[in-house]
Amino acid sequence: MGAKIKLVVTLPNDLGGMLHESERTVLRDAGEDSVTLAQAMWVGWHYGRQYTPARKYPKSQRGTSLGAWKYRTNFTEQPFGIQIINNAKIKKRDGKKKNGGQYSTKSVGKQYAAYITRVGDVDPEWMEVWKQIKKDVLKKAQQDLLEEVLNNIGRDRVTKELRPRDIKAATEKFTIT
Repeated sequence: MGAKIKLVVTLPNDLGGMLHESERTVLRDAGEDSVTLAQAMWVGWHYGRQYTPARKYPKSQRGTSLGAWKYRTNFTEQPFGIQIINNAKIKKRDGKKKNGGQYSTKSVGKQYAAYITRVGDVDPEWMEVWKQIKKDVLKKAQQDLLEEVLNNIGRDRVTKELRPRDIKAATEKFTIT
């Protein structure tokens, strides 16, 4: 079972069309600021030293979840918003164990970031990151976005109807009783 972190911020109101570029910029900036904040908080890991005896983690795995923070935007359909994601995956471990055996590959490729917890904490670290993003990034982004929406109130919004790319997407099953 994998554990990807996916934090979603959506706009609750129907704006009646596509976002203007200035509004999209606010959301992009919020995404970038969220990733920067998450990466700044996602440091200082002990990598097994807290256990007795200390566990050894491969150097190739260290920093994987730090670099996995990214964001995605959704500007094409309602609800508009951003996603802050960490989908770090366990890498294959090179070398052999002290007893000469191979390292297990059972977990290779599985996502793990949602499980990362600091020593002595009960809650996973992503919860602290999310609290800080809401406090430091999203409050300002919400104010900036409201300001941009108000600035664009007199401008027409483009509306687009996107056609499904495959016939299954345009199919709805129902029964008549």
